[in-house]
Amino acid sequence: MTIRLRACEVFGETLIRLQGIHVTYRRWGQSLTALAEVDLEVKAGQWVMIVGHNGSGKSTLLKLIAGQQEATSGWVEINGSPKCGGAGGFDSDLFQVCQDPLLGTADGLTLMENLVVADPSPQGRGPSPRGRRDRYMELLSQFDLAQRANQLLRYFSGGERQQVALIIAKLRNPQILLLDEPLAALDPSRLPMCEQLIASMNAAGSTILQITHDMSTAQTTGHRTIAFEAGRILYDHSGEERSRTTSDLGADVRQAEGGGDKASSRVNR
Repeated sequence: MTIRLRACEVFGETLIRLQGIHVTYRRWGQSLTALAEVDLEVKAGQWVMIVGHNGSGKSTLLKLIAGQQEATSGWVEINGSPKCGGAGGFDSDLFQVCQDPLLGTADGLTLMENLVVADPSPQGRGPSPRGRRDRYMELLSQFDLAQRANQLLRYFSGGERQQVALIIAKLRNPQILLLDEPLAALDPSRLPMCEQLIASMNAAGSTILQITHDMSTAQTTGHRTIAFEAGRILYDHSGEERSRTTSDLGADVRQAEGGGDKASSRVNR
């Protein structure tokens, strides 16, 4: 079943800009390249799907934008200001949902306590404590989690914690939302509501960069598809041209992940 997701229809000025990005690191005594010669601009309100083989540089890109990774050379600009590597804590303008559902949530706190900690609303202003709790419960009810509001998060499955991370993202309403395979651990029955939640955040104005290995999702969701290969941008397409090129890459990904010399020769072309 295909679900049509309502996305933002009007884009603003350039919000994210990467220029001449190179990222290299050493492993096992060798110098390895994670990103090379990456130039990228993303406008406010865009929903960008990012695809590519494992190890092609997708997650490194999100870490750069989040300030968790420093570039070996080149620069990153967010809203016209340099983004420095190593930034910690909550950024009110940016939120990241990691591939690992254990990151970004506290397993020693209850579900409700996690929402309270993540809520960016200043204390003493805005809704009353009861009003905030009502808002939290409304969000949790959409995911059938209201009855578990007072349960410690350590008792939640990986898929459930991934849903909690998306709920927190909705609560924070970030200007930039970075999603590293946010639906990978979910049961199929939970996918539609989570997809709709992400779409609602984009429709409300969040600029989204989302990594996926689901090629059908990559060619039908959001506004733009960027494919990475060996740390470089292989293509950057929007509109109707996304379908053909993303399908071609999907065939390469399936062959590469299945192994074999033929797959290797195509992936490393």
